[in-house]
Amino acid sequence: VLGDNPLANLAAFLVDKGWPSDDAFFPSFQQLNLYEGKYGRAVLEGIEQSIQAFSEPVLLDNCWIEHILPQSVTDDADGKAWQATLGDGWRQVHEQWVHTPGNLTLVGSDYNIAMQKKAFAAKKPVLKDSRVYLNKHFAEASLATWTEENIKARGLQLGLIASRVWAGPPLNRVATDAKPVA
Repeated sequence: VLGDNPLANLAAFLVDKGWPSDDAFFPSFQQLNLYEGKYGRAVLEGIEQSIQAFSEPVLLDNCWIEHILPQSVTDDADGKAWQATLGDGWRQVHEQWVHTPGNLTLVGSDYNIAMQKKAFAAKKPVLKDSRVYLNKHFAEASLATWTEENIKARGLQLGLIASRVWAGPPLNRVATDAKPVA
C-alpha cells in the first residue's frame, strides 16, 4: 500500500529491498566488470540509443565492443606506449579498469579488428570520427591520453546516462555533481 505519499513510500520500499542510492550506484557502475557480464552489449546499446539523435540513428547490428585500453598490453611499441601512459602501476590500473564501462565503447567490426591493441594516439582519431554517439567523447581536444582518471571520468558520464535510461524513483537523484571513484 503506497498510502498518501506514493512516490516517497515507493522509494522507501525500494531502498529497503536493496535499490541503490546514487551514492552507491555511480561508484559501483564505474567499477563494474561490464565486458565479462552477460548484459555488457545491451547496456552500451541502451546508453547509445538514449543519446542518438532521433533523426540520425546509428545502426548497431555490426558494432562490436571495443576496449580503449586494450584487453592485453604487450611488449611491442603500442604496449610500451600504454605502459608509459599508465605509469609504474600500469598492471594494477589495467586489471582494475580494462573491462569497466568507462573503457568500453561500440565500433564497427572492421574498426574493432583494426584497432585491437593500438596505442591511444592511433585509436583516438578513429573513435573521434565514428558515427556512434558514445564516441563523441573522444572528439574533445583536451583528451590527449587515456589514463585511469579518463576511464573513471567517462565511467561517471556513462553512469549518469545509465541512471536516466534505467531510472528508478528519484531517491537522491543528482545531475552532474556525482563524484567519481577516487
